[in-house]
Amino acid sequence: MENMSKVPYFLTDLRWGHRLGDVTLKDQLVIACPMTGKPRAVQAGEEAVEYGVTREEQDGWAFRSHQNYCKAKELGKFKDELMSIEVPQEKGQPLVVAEDESPRSDTTVEKLAKLPAIYGSPTVTAGNSPGLSTGASAMVLMSKTEAQRLDKRPLATLMGWAMASGHPDRIASIPAESARIALEKAGMSIDDIDLIEVNEAFAAVALVSTFIMARRDKAKAEAIRAKTNVNGGAIAIGHPTGATGARLIITLIYELRRLRKAAGSTRPYYGLATLCGGIGEGEAVIVRVDQ
Repeated sequence: MENMSKVPYFLTDLRWGHRLGDVTLKDQLVIACPMTGKPRAVQAGEEAVEYGVTREEQDGWAFRSHQNYCKAKELGKFKDELMSIEVPQEKGQPLVVAEDESPRSDTTVEKLAKLPAIYGSPTVTAGNSPGLSTGASAMVLMSKTEAQRLDKRPLATLMGWAMASGHPDRIASIPAESARIALEKAGMSIDDIDLIEVNEAFAAVALVSTFIMARRDKAKAEAIRAKTNVNGGAIAIGHPTGATGARLIITLIYELRRLRKAAGSTRPYYGLATLCGGIGEGEAVIVRVDQ
């Protein structure tokens, strides 16, 4: 879970006392790399420039994220994923939170284009980034033997996973590297994957990573993007950092099951979920749906 609504300010030099001079409060919501000092938005924007991903493409991806989410919601695709909660109020009845609050059905590419870049980033804006979110997610993992013992039918099978590490500034490209390792370990290629979830820590992350997955082939990148984040991503849904990993996998599994059922197929369907973890780290998971 992650509660970005209540991230505190920090005083980092008071444990043993502070003799003279000013004391600085540090805002932990200003997410900067502890190793390079660069804000994440700057890191993502710089990699976007390096890989030729334009501001217009990032705004277009953000618009797509909101549109895809809103269409999926209208079709009831999130009803099996979401659980409402009651938030106690000082007076009166509890507030029931039953759906995501950050999707914007009324956004347009033109509105997104008017937003200024943030934190000195060359391309990243508040519009092509996720908002600050609070959320939680959970999933249950067990062996096939245990599932049979408990008479439980699994939603999917975990095929494999991988972690990758690189330079602390490689926030937009590292998900592609972890995906490459996971696919290699599973004896698969990106062409074997039916659906992909790339966490939209920024639009730049999804665009750069899919470009690398395509080995910098623009036409292939478009084909990969067509099966990526088909129900929207974190730009629309939100990115409560501690909850996002499981949320990606859950969204991926349910859509794989719908896709396979709609096709009337008997073959297994495969999904890839990947995300950046900060300071040059990325993780990827491959799942299979076959029942």
